[in-house]
Amino acid sequence: MGESLLGTSHACRELFEGYYFCQAQREDFFQRAKPYKDHPTILRMQGLAKALGVVIPISFFEEANNAHYNSIAVIDADGTDLGLYRKSHIPDGPGYQEKFYFNPGDTGFKVFQTKFANIGIVEGLCFSYHFTGNKMDRKPESILAYILAGICWDQWFPEAARAMVLQAKKKAMSNCAVFMGSSKWESKLSFILVSSLQELFEGYYFCQAQREDFFQRAKPYKDHPTILRMQGLAKALGVVIPISFFEEANNAHYNSIAVIDADGTDLGLYRKSHIPDGPGYQEKFYFNPGDTGFKVFQTKFANIGIGICWDQWFPEAARAMVLQGAEILFYPTAIGSEPQDEGLDSRDHWKRVMQGHAGANVVPLVASNRIGKEIIQTEHGNSAITFYGNSFIAGPTGEIVAAADDKEEAVLVAKFDLSKIKSKRNSWGVFRDRRPDLYKVLLTMDGRNASL
Repeated sequence: MGESLLGTSHACRELFEGYYFCQAQREDFFQRAKPYKDHPTILRMQGLAKALGVVIPISFFEEANNAHYNSIAVIDADGTDLGLYRKSHIPDGPGYQEKFYFNPGDTGFKVFQTKFANIGIVEGLCFSYHFTGNKMDRKPESILAYILAGICWDQWFPEAARAMVLQAKKKAMSNCAVFMGSSKWESKLSFILVSSLQELFEGYYFCQAQREDFFQRAKPYKDHPTILRMQGLAKALGVVIPISFFEEANNAHYNSIAVIDADGTDLGLYRKSHIPDGPGYQEKFYFNPGDTGFKVFQTKFANIGIGICWDQWFPEAARAMVLQGAEILFYPTAIGSEPQDEGLDSRDHWKRVMQGHAGANVVPLVASNRIGKEIIQTEHGNSAITFYGNSFIAGPTGEIVAAADDKEEAVLVAKFDLSKIKSKRNSWGVFRDRRPDLYKVLLTMDGRNASL
C-alpha cells in the first residue's frame, strides 16, 4: 500500500490564533473565547481542508456557557468536522497559567476516524497522503485512519497515549548498574547505594528453549540459597540488592525479585507481571503471570520500584510504581538479538522507552542487562542470542547519565539529589494534573466498553 507522508506546521499549533496568552491572568483575555458551533476559524479551516484534501486539527479557546476549554476540532479531508476533544490535563505554573482560563476537559481521550493513516497528534497540523512511487496518490477509499489528539500538557502523560492507542486498535554477571544519590533520611553527606543485577543472573537465560528439565532450576522463595547468600553480602557492604530468581511456589512458577535492604533484611517479593512469548524468549512456558501487583520497597535509603525485563515496555507499570511513592525505578533485564530475525536490533528502542518512563515520572531509572552470546539446545536444534548489554542509568528528565557498551562487563555509578528531584517532580505537575477519571479505558484490553 506504500508509505504515509506526515507533516507538521507551526501555523496550527496549540492556540495558534494569537499569542499564547496564558502567561498572564487577565480577565480581558476571556474575550478570545468563542463557542464551538459556527466558530469562524473552524469554518474557514473546513474549506481549506477540503480544498487541499488534508486532515487538520484546529486548536481554539472554547466558550461553553460558563465553562471554558482548550479544545481541538478535527476536520477531515473532505471538510467534515469530526468532533471535539477538550484538553484533559491543565498545567499551572509561571508562564503557563492555564488553570485560570480552562476547565479540565470532559470529553475523555478520543479517536477520530479520518480517511488516511494512523496519526498521533500533540499540538500542530498533521496530514497524511498515500505515497506511491514518486508522486502523492491519495487513496482514501483504501485506508482506515485514526487521529489521536492530545493538547500540549497532555503529551506528558503516558496514560493518555495508551488510552488513545487502545481505542485505535556471555556471562550472567555482566553489565551491572549501581545507583548513588542523596538520602532523604540521612545527612547530605550520606548516599544510597543500590546494586542492580540482571534478570535470572544465576545462569544462562534458559527461556530460549521449552525444556522440562529446566524447571529443576526453580526453588522456593523461603530459604532460597542465593537470597540467603546475598543477604549476607548486602549487610557486609551496606547496600540494597534486588535479587532475581526462578521461583517455585507449589505448582506455580514465577520470574521473581526479592529485595534485600542494606542491613540484610529481606523486604519482600515482586513477581514479574508481563510474561513474553516469542522466538528466543519463551517465558510463558516457565512462568505464571505475577500476582503481587506492582510494588514499592522502602529501603534504608529510598523507596524503589522494580519491574522485570518485559515489564519495562509498559508505561502503566512505571506510573503505578511512582504513584505508590517510588523514587527510583529499576529494571533487571535479559534482552538481545532475535533468533528469528538477525537484522532486528531493539537496543535503541529499548533504551528510549525507559528514558521516557524516567522523564514522564521525573525519577531516575536504572536498567541492567547481560552481555555475551548464549547458545541453548532446544527441541529444534541450537538457539543463540547475543545479549546487547547497554545497561544505563537515566536521570529524571530521561537523560542518560551513565552507560555501558555491548561487549564489556561494567559497573555504572551515578549520583542524584533525591530531595531536589522530589521538588522538581512536585513542581512539574505531572502528578497534580493527572485525570484518573479519564483513564478507565486502561482497564480494558481493546479500548471498548470503558465507562468514562
